[in-house]
Parts: sequence; C-alpha cells; structure tokens
Amino acid sequence: MTTPKAAAFVGHDWFLFSGRLLLVALFAISGFQKLGQIDGISQALASKGLPLPLVAAWIGALVEIGAALAIILGVQARRAAVALILFTALATVLFHNFWSFEGAARDAQFIHFFKNVGLIGGLLLLIAAGPGRVAVPLRKNS
Repeated sequence: MTTPKAAAFVGHDWFLFSGRLLLVALFAISGFQKLGQIDGISQALASKGLPLPLVAAWIGALVEIGAALAIILGVQARRAAVALILFTALATVLFHNFWSFEGAARDAQFIHFFKNVGLIGGLLLLIAAGPGRVAVPLRKNS
C-alpha cells in the first residue's frame, strides 16, 4: 500500500519534470528559430558590438537547444541551468535594456526584461531543487 507521503514524493518528481519541460520550452523553440535566422541574429549581435557575431549567433542557438534538451532529459540539469542563466542574463542586458527606449517600445522591453528575470529565477530554483528522479539514467563505469 502506498502511503500519502510516498505518493506525494512520487508526484513531486513528476512536478519537477513538468516544471523543467515548461521552463525551458521557450529556450528550445528560440534556439531552433535562431538556426533558421542565423544571419539576422548575427547582424543583431554585430550591432551590439559583439566580436565574431556569426560565431556568437551559432553558440547562442546551440546553447539554447543543448541546455534545454539537457534540462528536459535531466542530464547535467544544474550545469545546463547555469549555462542558460548566463545566456539569458547577457541577452537581457544587451537586447531588453528598457531604460534605453521610450513609449510603447520601452513598455515591451520592460516586459521582456522582467520575463527573463523570471526565467532566471526558475532556473535558480532548478539548481536548488535538482532535476528530480524523472530523468534519463546515466551509465556509471564500474
């Protein structure tokens, strides 16, 4: 017989998995979209003065996709969360600097800025809680 406490613990892992999936879905989608717009992304990065903008565009897309997949699978989820925090913090300061805009553009960038702050908060929670037990098992060398 399953006790309520044991059942809650099992549900806990599924909540962590669902949270991981929902938290990083945006990163995966955005990363795949970037692959189809790599030249435009590169130009946007160049306009911000980043060195090697084409390389940076590829790195950004691959970090978003790779880290999102790692978090969804629960493989090195904490490290992947750190990578997404760094990526998101940089993107937020470079592209959602609402203080540099006026009017409706300022309002839109304000929302994007704090949406990203919220995503960083979710990633910090993932680092603290860990991915849970619903994850791809890693083989250990014996």
